[in-house]
Amino acid sequence: MIALYITSLHTFSGKTALCLGLGRRLQADGHKVGYLKPLSTHPWQATCGLADEDAYFVGRTLGLSEEPCDLVGVVATENLLTEALKAKKEPDLLGRIKTAFERVSAGKDVVLLEGGASLREGYGLGLGTPVVAEALDVRALAVTPFTDRMSLIDDSLVAKLRLENRPLGVVANRVPDQEMDFVLNLAGPHLKKRG
Repeated sequence: MIALYITSLHTFSGKTALCLGLGRRLQADGHKVGYLKPLSTHPWQATCGLADEDAYFVGRTLGLSEEPCDLVGVVATENLLTEALKAKKEPDLLGRIKTAFERVSAGKDVVLLEGGASLREGYGLGLGTPVVAEALDVRALAVTPFTDRMSLIDDSLVAKLRLENRPLGVVANRVPDQEMDFVLNLAGPHLKKRG
C-alpha cells in the first residue's frame, strides 16, 4: 500500500481538488483508493457524529464505503483543545489518527491523506503535518497556489523546510498561462536542484 499526504501552506490551495483528481485517476487505472483527513479543524455534524465536510465530499465523490466520521482521524474542537491543554497526561490523539489510517488502508492500494488548512495547523495538539507524516511513515506533497514568482519559490522552499524529511514535491496550482514558461523552465529546475 502506498500513501501520500497532500498538504499546503495556504488555505484554499486546491488540496481537495488534487485528492479528487488523483483519486479518480487511480480508480480509473484499477487501483483501490482510500482517503483520510488526519486532522480537521472545521467540525461538521454528520449523522454519524462529528466529521469534516471536505472528507464527506471526497468520500462521496470517490464512492468510498466509509462513513464520513471514519474519514477523519481527529476532529479538533474548542473542547478538545481545552481538555488537551488542561490534561496532566497528553491524550493519545496521534494514536487515534494511526487507528483511523489503519482502518481506511485495509484492502487499499493507495491512500490519500488530506492536510488541514495550512502547514501550521495541528501543532497545538501535537499533530503538526511533519509529526503525523512521520508517525504514518508517508511522504508529503505540498500544493501552493501561484500568486507571483517570488511567492512560488518561497512557498516551495518553506514547504520543504517544514516537511523535514518527508517532502515528495510541490504542485503549483492556478498558474497563469503567461507564467508557465517561468514555472517549467526556471522555477522547476531551480527547486529541483535545491532538493
